[in-house]
Amino acid sequence: MLKQLIIVALIVTVASPSLTIKSQSSGTIYYVHPDGGSPEQCTGLSPEPYSGQGMKQPCAWDHPFRALPPDSEPLIKGGDTLIIANGSYMMGY
Repeated sequence: MLKQLIIVALIVTVASPSLTIKSQSSGTIYYVHPDGGSPEQCTGLSPEPYSGQGMKQPCAWDHPFRALPPDSEPLIKGGDTLIIANGSYMMGY
């Protein structure tokens, strides 16, 4: 009886991760880069830094707060992915 319980426990343990995997294809991937731009300058849809010219360019935002502002509605939604490049992002004054 104990041997059967151990086998059942192993099957449940091995099977359960595959049951909880869900598709990540529904969300949008956004990027933040220390040399990125504002949401007016960059779409956030590319990991590239802001070139310094133009509006709504395919480049990263310059701060995580662009995607998740502490005092207003987020620019990203549930299911989206925010990739933050290595670097320094000023917080506070």
